[in-house]
Amino acid sequence: MGDQLKDLPPAAGGMLPYIDLEGTRGTELARRMGVSKQAAGKAVRDLEQSGLVTRVQDLSDARAFKVQFSSKGLEYMMRLHEAIDGIEADYAKLLGAEKAQTLREALCEVSYRSPLPDTISR
Repeated sequence: MGDQLKDLPPAAGGMLPYIDLEGTRGTELARRMGVSKQAAGKAVRDLEQSGLVTRVQDLSDARAFKVQFSSKGLEYMMRLHEAIDGIEADYAKLLGAEKAQTLREALCEVSYRSPLPDTISR
């Protein structure tokens, strides 16, 4: 998986977690990410070029589009979650379940409070 990660656009880490399995409107992605619609649109284009997502017409609003995972994007997300599960299992073995859970909660709190990386413009 490490080799695949080096080829991903910088937007991948910032946007992929916010895409729902049934697809998410571009404006909603911008809101979730805390960026402008233009910045979200650029990230979507980058992810489209890498083959991880596709853009489809929103059936409930002809003016809008939804961003959906491509089959490559779904495979990537499944492998990513498997890797995360493996890392968390390793931490639980090293630290014990309770300390590993405390670490996970602390890291989640830090990530939610941290500003977005410079690779995603607002």
